[in-house]
Amino acid sequence: MDQVSGRPSAFSTVLADMARFLPAALVYTPIIGLASMIGFSMCFAPGVVIVSLFALVIPAGAQEAAGVFAALRQGVSLAPKVLGRTAMVTIGCCVLMVIVVVLRHLGMDPFLSGPGLFLFRIVIMYVPGLLLLVLANIAFTLLYLEAKGREARELLQRNTTAIP
Repeated sequence: MDQVSGRPSAFSTVLADMARFLPAALVYTPIIGLASMIGFSMCFAPGVVIVSLFALVIPAGAQEAAGVFAALRQGVSLAPKVLGRTAMVTIGCCVLMVIVVVLRHLGMDPFLSGPGLFLFRIVIMYVPGLLLLVLANIAFTLLYLEAKGREARELLQRNTTAIP
């Protein structure tokens, strides 16, 4: 968070932020994963919409000192403020994973056909996926901070216009 606010950050601070983010990710991943799996099994578009609506839940759980359902409600309520950009990040991640799968299938599978290389084939699929997930979560956290800023500005504007 220090880098977002323009302050220098230490490696220990980055590790502390990651440690705060991990429990939220572990709690919300099954909830979001089930909903997105159902959406993607129907068609690509419902899956993108569902993932885009739930994209800010993990950053909300990591940033807010609230319960599971309060953070879920907070993330989903902020999602419409940045829905276009969360959808773009989601679609970009899907496209990049399809490229990884195609490149692995066309370029590496002929060379990795032995029984001892099965684990290596799986690693080749999951390492890019995990790296992409890290980058997507960074993007979603930045979008969460932007949505929180928009919400604060809207609330301030409503309060200043309501006062006579």
